[in-house]
Amino acid sequence: VALDVRPSGSLLAISAAVDHVLMSSLRQVGDVILVHDESAVERRWSSYGLSTVIGCDVVTERGTYIGRVRDYEFDPDDGLVQRIVVDALGLPIVPEGVVSTYALDVSEILSAGLDRIILVEGAESRVEQLSVSLLQRLQLAAPPWEDDLATYADYYAMDMQQQQQQQQQ
Repeated sequence: VALDVRPSGSLLAISAAVDHVLMSSLRQVGDVILVHDESAVERRWSSYGLSTVIGCDVVTERGTYIGRVRDYEFDPDDGLVQRIVVDALGLPIVPEGVVSTYALDVSEILSAGLDRIILVEGAESRVEQLSVSLLQRLQLAAPPWEDDLATYADYYAMDMQQQQQQQQQ
């Protein structure tokens, strides 16, 4: 298990080189991540064919739109993801004061694909709010699952119904 490390400001760069640090090389995790020495950093040009969860849509099994993955929290001892952090945009470069952020425990995840994570029904009631946007403070915005996003819910509900029909055939 490894962490991908990108140079500062390269989140939008398509061909930016990514360095990898093995979890076993971590010395301390806090506001910064410390390693024993620079030999812990391995330069590679690919992420081993794995896809990223950042930006994936998050919906419940009934199609309720929760948001998009912005970040995730992991246990530094074993490298397992503990929670996913979502917002309306799924862009980590947007400051938390601009968008409200929410955390969900990974035990809520029913399945995950290349572009979507599906949560168990009712997961929206167990979301922990991490930050409140200015628009939400002024009561001009609501969490995505409370907002008028019927088009998202209809789209995902229809997609889930089609998948269930295919499985029954």
